[in-house]
Amino acid sequence: MDEAFVTDAVARNLAGAGWSLRSVARPQMGSGALLRPDPEEGRRPERVAGGVVIDIVASNAGIWLFLESKDRFSTDDLRKLQGVRDNPSFDGPLRRLTRDSRQPERLFGLCMPTSEAALEKVAVHAGDLDVFIGVSEEGRCTQLGGAASIFGL
Repeated sequence: MDEAFVTDAVARNLAGAGWSLRSVARPQMGSGALLRPDPEEGRRPERVAGGVVIDIVASNAGIWLFLESKDRFSTDDLRKLQGVRDNPSFDGPLRRLTRDSRQPERLFGLCMPTSEAALEKVAVHAGDLDVFIGVSEEGRCTQLGGAASIFGL
């Protein structure tokens, strides 16, 4: 299962659950929501040259979801999302992206194929992000972990 399959499956499942897809980045296509850090708001995150592309951005009932997809659990993507969530230089870009919501709740998470290895890593990193989504070979999504319930809104 490749990253494109994971991304498409999650996007389909989110839309089916009532989420509005705001941006979906197709791997190697250069699409998606590009967030450029505001330099005056803090130190530029390491490994961010011109900005960060988020694979899936969706909203539902004032909640905004920022997801990264991979063909396996990715510690790099986990750190990337933590950097966007925790670095003040991304506050302005996130506010501009979610401009149609009043004080939106922002959730950050990873999407990956469901596997024993993924479940083990999610257990270790459960408190690091808000949501972890697993994708089956058939393209069905389940929440593997995290404090927020995104499919049950």
